[in-house]
Amino acid sequence: MTSLAYSLKVFKALKFLKALRLISRNQALQIALRALIFAIPNVTKFTVIMGLFFMIFAVVSVSFFKGKMYHCIDIESLAIGEEILSKWQCLLYGGKWEIWTYNFDNIVNAMITLFVMSTNIGWGEIFTHAVTSAGIDYQ
Repeated sequence: MTSLAYSLKVFKALKFLKALRLISRNQALQIALRALIFAIPNVTKFTVIMGLFFMIFAVVSVSFFKGKMYHCIDIESLAIGEEILSKWQCLLYGGKWEIWTYNFDNIVNAMITLFVMSTNIGWGEIFTHAVTSAGIDYQ
């Protein structure tokens, strides 16, 4: 691209200045912007407190559920009525022993899982996996 094309991109990027000009002319927008700016410290404090709570519950959940949230997939040869109960049975029948997407195997995954549960999106599925976990290398 030529330098002229880059110059035009710079001018396109400066379109946000129109919004600033609109805010400087409108009293209601100025009040709303001021309220947002004054709310930032309180939102930051709340975020830190929630992060600490998530950290505490993540440590507890890792100590309870580490290594217990695995399941068997891709089973090809299984007799009718037979259940896969352990990792070794799964591997014996040609399955794959995989971990659920949301798990408590480490602090980072636990905090992500707790955040997903706190948003009410997938808490039922995660709750079911946690309650039905039998032990390490069992499903």
